[in-house]
Amino acid sequence: MLLASWTSGHLDQTNMLLIAVVQLVIVFIPVAYGVLLVFNYKKSPGKKLVNKLNFSILWVLPIISLILSSVGLVIYFGENIFDDPDQANTYAWTLIGICFALIAVWYALSIYMQPHVWASFEEEQILFYGGSIKRLKVKKFIVDKSVNKIYINFIEGRSSLKKYSYQLGTLMGEFILKNASELNYQVEEGNEKDYLIEENKKIKLEVQENIIKRTEAKKTVEAESKKVSDNAEKPVNKKTETENNKEDK
Repeated sequence: MLLASWTSGHLDQTNMLLIAVVQLVIVFIPVAYGVLLVFNYKKSPGKKLVNKLNFSILWVLPIISLILSSVGLVIYFGENIFDDPDQANTYAWTLIGICFALIAVWYALSIYMQPHVWASFEEEQILFYGGSIKRLKVKKFIVDKSVNKIYINFIEGRSSLKKYSYQLGTLMGEFILKNASELNYQVEEGNEKDYLIEENKKIKLEVQENIIKRTEAKKTVEAESKKVSDNAEKPVNKKTETENNKEDK
């Protein structure tokens, strides 16, 4: 049994209040972030599709967390609601624990479900929930009939090859396939594993060639700098016109 008591209308648990307030702020962040993402999606001029189920999941979790966090604060100041402070203390800590668990699940799902919440094909990029792929970064769309999926293969950073996959026959998968073809992205049928192996070899070779080129360019610059430095250090033996005339006499 947790030992607690009421003090001036609230529980005598200072740590609880601090944690509850911090938790409320942490919960508010995904809600505000979600509103911003929805705003960007709404104003996107591209062809759009949203997965309503995935979208609902990512909205329900932070909203439930916000409600639980608020209820926890109400319980903290709930001397008029609970006669037993220990019971109130137990409920409040339980809500705080559940809320933190839901927040952790939300952050994990936000990363995992990023390309599966919505997609918007714009002229210069493909917009997803919380991210985008620039058109220039897209390498190829692979339709792999062996696993009944379509893959978006793209470069992240300078040379890291990444992929998003969608099941063919689903609303999102067919939407991706249709718009990739209509917007003249490179779409091919093939085996995704074989493509990744070959493409990674090409990328590694390109990286090695770029390293060699940079090394050679650096050596050239260093050689030129050394040549200029050596010429500058040589003594200059120049005679004026007057001195030359004297010597002639």
